[in-house]
Amino acid sequence: MDSKSLHFIPADKESYLRKINSLPSVLIFDLEDSVSSSMKEQARTNLLALAEENSQRLKTSYVRINAFENREEFERDMLLVKELDLQRLILPKVDDPRTLELLGAEAALDECMILIESFQALRSMETYLDFDFVSSAALGIEDLLAPIPFLNANLKTLKDGVMLDFFLRVNACEKEPVATISLEFDDLESFEKECWSLRSMGYQRKMSIHPSQIEIINKVFAPTSEEVEWATRIQEISNNFEESLSYSNVNGTIVSPPKVIKAKKILRK
Repeated sequence: MDSKSLHFIPADKESYLRKINSLPSVLIFDLEDSVSSSMKEQARTNLLALAEENSQRLKTSYVRINAFENREEFERDMLLVKELDLQRLILPKVDDPRTLELLGAEAALDECMILIESFQALRSMETYLDFDFVSSAALGIEDLLAPIPFLNANLKTLKDGVMLDFFLRVNACEKEPVATISLEFDDLESFEKECWSLRSMGYQRKMSIHPSQIEIINKVFAPTSEEVEWATRIQEISNNFEESLSYSNVNGTIVSPPKVIKAKKILRK
């Protein structure tokens, strides 16, 4: 099963880095928010060492670099990106297309995930998603809601509405929307409910910040046995027909082109 979790690892924490092979998750090595200013250089040094010891894991992981607004650290991160030929980056606090122009000019990326963390950035998001190397986007909901003078727990309607709007807009740009972190790692029951709610909006992957969240994410965002059974049945029936055929009733099962597309996507997950 492909991992549905994208797990943050503070790159300055050597004890965390020693455990990465045991984590059933796509990894995000963080150089930004989870690393204090005094430890930024140590974090970069640790990634240089990791490139020597476990280069394959590093190449299949993401690295979240510092935001362009933190210009000195951003430029140091970009030197590291070039030295290690990193192909998968996460760019935080995107609010100006010129940042992406600079990133595209300086690095040859396979994938770049952008983090939308303000209402200003949300308003212009399609401009950022238009860059070819941008493959996905996540919403920094904690940062986004920070200016609103109510506890986030009392903003569920707003939060759900923004998350759904974000999913639809990113999908409309033919990029992948990724559900961002949750601070619920003590109350795993609430965390699982949140995951099911995001799944019902269409999200297929979610970020994690604590190892206890990984298993729940991988379980919730994987196809259910009911979905796999349904998809297998549709696939078996459709194999006997041209995919271009319109709606058909085969032994009481309605088969249609949209159902065939959905079945294939479920079975690929």
